[in-house]
Amino acid sequence: MLRIISGRYKNRRLEAPKSDTRPTKDMVKEALFSSIGFLNEEMSLLDLFAGSGAIALEAISRGIGRVLMNDRDKDAYLVIRKNAAQFEGDIEIKNLDYRACLDTVERPFDIIFLDPPYDFDHDGLISDVLASKAYSKRSIIILEVKKGTIIKEQETIEIYKKKDYGISTLYYLRSKQ
Repeated sequence: MLRIISGRYKNRRLEAPKSDTRPTKDMVKEALFSSIGFLNEEMSLLDLFAGSGAIALEAISRGIGRVLMNDRDKDAYLVIRKNAAQFEGDIEIKNLDYRACLDTVERPFDIIFLDPPYDFDHDGLISDVLASKAYSKRSIIILEVKKGTIIKEQETIEIYKKKDYGISTLYYLRSKQ
């Protein structure tokens, strides 16, 4: 069962897509949001591989002001729309390939959450995000990968935290400047 674990919409149930998405476990969500710290209405979050929308909707529940959820899978997109209908806020939902979604973004996000399929080209994904308008030097990128996956620091960003949770690892990246 997917649910919101904290905030204004605590314990609200969410549907999961029937497709091959992997919902982020509550333990990982709690750790992720504890690492981010306080969220407020001026902050924004991009979830580029949103699945059920649980991460962005958790952020809305915890007080973030603006979210963009994207998933190229049609079933996931429809589930995100249904889940998001239970929430109030500046919520945008897209059904695009991640590159096409990045091309539509006009302003940066404070938090960029990436949970692509485990066999994805993670370094290419990070490069695409860094080259987009979704990213600014203030942005934090959080990448969820299969435990054991090595993520390389790139020229302009550093890994400032890495934590394993079961079969998943969260990498936290930020600008070196």
